[in-house]
Amino acid sequence: HFVLGEHIDELLRVLYMTFVLSMGIFVADDPAYHIGFFSSYCLLRIVSVIMYARILMIPRAKSHALYHIVLHVIIIVILVSLIAYRYSGCVLDYFAIYLSLFVIEYGSGVLQWTISGAFCPVHDDEKKGKSVA
Repeated sequence: HFVLGEHIDELLRVLYMTFVLSMGIFVADDPAYHIGFFSSYCLLRIVSVIMYARILMIPRAKSHALYHIVLHVIIIVILVSLIAYRYSGCVLDYFAIYLSLFVIEYGSGVLQWTISGAFCPVHDDEKKGKSVA
């Protein structure tokens, strides 16, 4: 994990949590609330892209950041498409859409963890320095 401690990083964390909270505010069975939820989720992913763009400046984290930026841009495109289309399904439709996006995000995280373990193995000399006892 990379800890960025500048003021802009604190602002990004506040914005991230603000959009998480606004997603919770827009949970209701009304098309306007559904669009509000998707808009908040889209803004959340935009903040995530900005956070990972800041990580791009760290050489050893570049591939990790690029992976997440591409993933979040794909999700943003899906959300913008749904917002522009003014999709108006029932609550279960929105639940299925959000669940699908969650599964994509979670699955991609597991995939990245698996791939990074295969392509970036930890050498025995690195493990020795990190023993716990």
